[in-house]
Amino acid sequence: MLSTPSRITADVRRLCRRIGQVSEPVFVEVGHPVDSRLNDCFMDVRMQVDDHGGSIQHGWTIWEWPGVFSEAEFHAVWRTPEGRLLDVTKKKDGEDRILFAPDPYRVFENKRIDNIRMVIGRDPRIKELLQLHERFQRLINRKMQGVPFGSPIVIEGEAYDIRERAAQLEFELMQSRDARRGKR
Repeated sequence: MLSTPSRITADVRRLCRRIGQVSEPVFVEVGHPVDSRLNDCFMDVRMQVDDHGGSIQHGWTIWEWPGVFSEAEFHAVWRTPEGRLLDVTKKKDGEDRILFAPDPYRVFENKRIDNIRMVIGRDPRIKELLQLHERFQRLINRKMQGVPFGSPIVIEGEAYDIRERAAQLEFELMQSRDARRGKR
């Protein structure tokens, strides 16, 4: 499934062009403080800046499912007082480094920004999967309008059905030749 790309490929560069005017992607070490929260980068970096100085660097974490698709997730990392980038947010999959494309123009404004996805493989189910992810995100964004960022999300109704279909497609794609070829 999705993980940090092992290198900066032509597909990664193409995804970065799709995002817009971002800086060259760089690998950034993950080193989180004890009180870091899972997937709460904006708060984690804000607390790190308050406690240790430095600044926030907005940008995009680049993820890849080799042979299937790549994805950019709006993210924030800590720029240390010495200028080094460090990801201070826990990762559910235990990643120890991320691929990060700094974005000098976008900043977090307490609104969800949908991930940007790009098909890599040829299987037509990949496009369907990415469309489901986009529909799911639109539904969640509508449901969470006016709700403070970081509040729990209840997945039900159409959103639940979409998530279930996406999980089914992901399972099917894991068995596909493109996904198996991408793992090598």
